[in-house]
Amino acid sequence: MGSSLIPALGLLHANPGAAFEIWSVLELLPVTTRFRLYNDWKSSFERDPGSALETRRPQFAAAKKVAEQDTMKVMRRLSKENVKEFGRKLAKCAHGNPLAVMSSIAVQIEAYTNMIAPVCDAFKYLTPLGYDVLTFVVIEKLAEGREKLKDDGQNVSLWLSALATFCGHLAKKYSAIELSALLQYLVNTLKDNQSLDLLVLKELITRMTGKESLEDMSDAQVEAMAGGETLRSEAINFNNDMAPKARAKGVARLKDALQKGTLGGDPLTVPLLVLIAQTRQAIIFKTDSKHLKLVSQLYDGCQETFFHYCDFLEQAFDDQEYASTVPSLKALVHDYGLEPGVAFHIYRPVLRHLKPRPTPSKDKSVDECNESVALDIGGVKMTWRELLDTVRGMLPEETWADISPELYLAFWSLTLYDLYVPRARYEAEVDKCRAALSVLDNQRETGTRDEQAKRKDRKSVV
Repeated sequence: MGSSLIPALGLLHANPGAAFEIWSVLELLPVTTRFRLYNDWKSSFERDPGSALETRRPQFAAAKKVAEQDTMKVMRRLSKENVKEFGRKLAKCAHGNPLAVMSSIAVQIEAYTNMIAPVCDAFKYLTPLGYDVLTFVVIEKLAEGREKLKDDGQNVSLWLSALATFCGHLAKKYSAIELSALLQYLVNTLKDNQSLDLLVLKELITRMTGKESLEDMSDAQVEAMAGGETLRSEAINFNNDMAPKARAKGVARLKDALQKGTLGGDPLTVPLLVLIAQTRQAIIFKTDSKHLKLVSQLYDGCQETFFHYCDFLEQAFDDQEYASTVPSLKALVHDYGLEPGVAFHIYRPVLRHLKPRPTPSKDKSVDECNESVALDIGGVKMTWRELLDTVRGMLPEETWADISPELYLAFWSLTLYDLYVPRARYEAEVDKCRAALSVLDNQRETGTRDEQAKRKDRKSVV
């Protein structure tokens, strides 16, 4: 495959049948093996005097040049209005030489961010091989070792921001994109204490789940954040144009990619969660920069991504799955070295299921109360004694002379919604929905099509 069939594909003229036949074999291989073959394919374009393929490489280089020229002709004329026509022409260029075509497009995307939307729409005519090569090219561009900050050393480079947005659009629109490979790349960069690539993860979650964070919010929106999930969504209008089915589908795809993993088939859900939390704690001390503004931006961005990712996990997993997936509270603090506040934030969905602790009485001593079950969910079974001992081990012993472990546990296990209900915001949003329904009901019927649109609008409001 690597020495003959894949390189020869570039010499064929727009033969999608051959691309599908090649893919029927490649899809049986692990993603790491496929990407290694694509890297070898890339080297076949270059002249290597010490290689036995020297006599054939001029043909490969010529085929690459032709593919790049054809791609640029299409890209110069591609727009939102002619996606169907030029999307097919772009796919025709990519059938034989997807590596050259995708590399050229990635360079254009880095320079012209306004091309992201039409290019993503045009990709709907690609073959599965084209999507796989596209994933390889994007990851390669991210990992090239280029400077990811501007010359001022304080802001993210435009090419990284463009590629991150491009990844989000692709992951949202096409299920053939190898998400697990992209997530594995992010895990590897976090292991190397590189937090700038978290911008890619932020875009993936935002585009696929319809959840985004707003920097500037009104007082009403801030108050709505104290409510439940429905109130927060309605008040802040997270991607209001994203259909619920599309949102659920995106959440499921991202969850499957995390659980699938790549190397060895190990899930990436927990490693990514722990690494983001550890990176957040290490940014202030390990960032090699003298610019305080950059350090603060990296910290805020990592904190934002951490909360964003935790919200996604809470949305993607039910409470039983969540409890069986995340590490225990003791492991988060003592094994992974996370701050107690961060560990409690991760474990809070599990702590919602705390059982009431019995009150000591004449018939039941304090020791007997502590032996009662505190948690029993998703395979996690813990007594009150075990839980309080875990909490006690988080802080120095002299701390407990001033506060009790029970108070510390209650403080971190509760959410704002447990303490305060924004009733005024709930009533305001209900009134807004009633007003919208009243407007729809008062509209005159002007035909079958209008009636269908009216029913659809009413359903969305309800």
